[in-house]
Amino acid sequence: MKAMTIIGIVIVGIVGAIAVFASMPSDTWKDHRTDFAGVASSDELNEQVNCLSAGGVWNYASCKFNGKSEHYEIEIIGLKDVYLVDERYDFSYIISGHGYQCGSKEVSFPDQNGDNTKIISSSSCIAGVLMEEFVFDVQKEYGTTFGHVKIKNPGTYAVTVTFDRPNQHLPTITSQKFHVVDLEDPTPSYMGKIVPTLDDFRDTLNESQDIETIFFKFGEPHNDIGSGIHIYIYELNDLTEIWIGYADEILYIQHVDSDGNFLEQLLE
Repeated sequence: MKAMTIIGIVIVGIVGAIAVFASMPSDTWKDHRTDFAGVASSDELNEQVNCLSAGGVWNYASCKFNGKSEHYEIEIIGLKDVYLVDERYDFSYIISGHGYQCGSKEVSFPDQNGDNTKIISSSSCIAGVLMEEFVFDVQKEYGTTFGHVKIKNPGTYAVTVTFDRPNQHLPTITSQKFHVVDLEDPTPSYMGKIVPTLDDFRDTLNESQDIETIFFKFGEPHNDIGSGIHIYIYELNDLTEIWIGYADEILYIQHVDSDGNFLEQLLE
């Protein structure tokens, strides 16, 4: 009798196990290790292996250690805000962040005619190298600077540095503008925009304090940042600004620096 009971229990157990396995999805025991969307580059696969073997977490094409993800910053150094026509300009750059120094670096800057030229360099990533905090100063590392150009024509120009990592979705890009002015031109222009001097405004206000006279003398304001009233902005040749508060009549005229800090009251 006991033997029959034991056999019955075994049979019930087997039937139950079969029922449990039968209720599972068909792909439960599939090897998912090879399931991934798209095709990763060999560099990215190496970085995934390095990341996981070092105890990091791979997420969205970047590795995180203790919650710290891959990131980069670029600083352009040595570039002034204003140059004279035929004055040589030079600059360099620093890349810093948490990640890898390898990748593509592109530097774009204007030649003597104002047309952009590019210099591109790249380095391959070495397998097994882990992410780290780093600072790459191209001038200190290699003695390299860029530009070495005397621009012939007044205007607003820009230099751009791009750092592109193979596994990053978007490159890191930084740009910086600068002006080239001709001191012999009393009302210089940047790309067709009249850029007066502070003395130009003083002289005009001594003659008239009418907004139409200012518009006629200096053209349309470069910006209007007002809300409720107009706050017209004119950029000056030294990169400071004139702010004109206006509502049916001129309320005030102020001279401010490039960050909007008050320098002088010209009219109130």
